[in-house]
Amino acid sequence: MRLPILIFVLSILTFNVYADSPITSTFFYTAYYEIPEIRKAETDKILNYESASFLCSTTISSDKKVALINALGWDVNGKKNKELFENFLKKKYNISQIDYSKITADEHLCIGYLAIMDNYLEADIPVKILNAALKRNPQSYTYNIIYGLALCQLCLHYGSSSSLKPNELFDKKLVDESLSGWANVYLIGAKIESNKILKQDFRVSAKREIFAYLNDYKSECPAEVLILIPSTEHLTQLIDTKIKIIKKNGVFKIPVTVNNGLEIDFIFDSGASDVSISSDVFSTLKKQGKIDKSDILGYEYYTIADGTTIKQLSIMLRKVQIGKIVVTNIKASVGSFNTPLLLGQSFLEKFKEFTIDNENGYLIIDPKNIK
Repeated sequence: MRLPILIFVLSILTFNVYADSPITSTFFYTAYYEIPEIRKAETDKILNYESASFLCSTTISSDKKVALINALGWDVNGKKNKELFENFLKKKYNISQIDYSKITADEHLCIGYLAIMDNYLEADIPVKILNAALKRNPQSYTYNIIYGLALCQLCLHYGSSSSLKPNELFDKKLVDESLSGWANVYLIGAKIESNKILKQDFRVSAKREIFAYLNDYKSECPAEVLILIPSTEHLTQLIDTKIKIIKKNGVFKIPVTVNNGLEIDFIFDSGASDVSISSDVFSTLKKQGKIDKSDILGYEYYTIADGTTIKQLSIMLRKVQIGKIVVTNIKASVGSFNTPLLLGQSFLEKFKEFTIDNENGYLIIDPKNIK
């Protein structure tokens, strides 16, 4: 009786060498944390009307939609977000049951991803749904990587045995049945990442979060197989620039140096169209000789949060620095005395991507991605 118990305990210990699973350990939504709806989904955990509408929007890209689903998270006891989304779609399309031919490809993708996030231990049905969704948008990296994660989850269940048992759900382009399930967790992701014909519609920093987990399984792959598969190490070795941010009264504040003069705290506000400074800051910069007549662009009309349109002076900031990142020629508006200082889109649009590490309090920008 003791031997089977010992084997069972050893199998548990071996399984726990790896962090949970491809579905529960890849928190790539943090790469999209500047999006308010995604931050809210992290708190809500349950799909609601606003988040369902976000998933159905035709103006929001598919990578942001799956990031919101990733932010909703998983629960070991299961969730019902797929059911809630399907009910939303039934009302939207006035149908009694889901007809994939009547919904968009993105909605199809979201159903599949919600299904596996609801119950990551039951991967079969989500894999089928995501495979069908992928056929509607086969060139999308987003569709491929989400399908790939579901396949990885399915393979993980087979463990580290020498070879997989044949399964009709295994995609022969991605899964090598001669190898173990654990080896395939790495190979599936590596094959997707090395597919050069895919449309790169998924943030590099989001990939980094996924492959930081998948690469743990690389050691399960035979050396002769790895020779044929391009390495994905570049995704985890990219050097980020981290800027410390402080969360106070519900907003993020970042120390910013303007025109080699003042260093002051700005509010990180991705919803503001321009960088905004107050009239007193503007006056101080002028006194320091950090702003001259050539930097003044004239007056423009701006719509503020309450919908009111106001006329404000528009200027060009020659140099804006956060941490080690320096960006030149940033348009800014000048508000009244003591107006909140906002780091808005005229600065943020200079970067192809950035991430907020909410837990540790950092804005992370890959210096290679400055436009």
